[in-house]
Amino acid sequence: MRDGIKAAAKVGIKHLLIEGDNATVIQALRGEISTPWTIAAINKDVNKFLTTMTSVSISHVYSKANMIADWLSKIGQPIFNSEVSWETSPPQELRDIKVADSIGRALVRKDV
Repeated sequence: MRDGIKAAAKVGIKHLLIEGDNATVIQALRGEISTPWTIAAINKDVNKFLTTMTSVSISHVYSKANMIADWLSKIGQPIFNSEVSWETSPPQELRDIKVADSIGRALVRKDV
């Protein structure tokens, strides 16, 4: 999440919608709980980037309702130190997830 927020700030995004499936992280970012020491440094970094934005919405979503983010996080792990770019359109599997999400259909989770 920190890397995505940092990238958004770097390209000048001013309005950001953040969704995450880790309730503790979301609550800490929203200031609803005291930040656990294990994520305090990350939370501090995130808040630094968020101060550059005009509007930010931070919401908790269950992972089953966040299939696109789940898919992207899985492909992002092996390619952590490289950039991912789709010149024309995202991979077919990601497009399928987006279509299913837009019509409210659940998909069976696949490992990437």
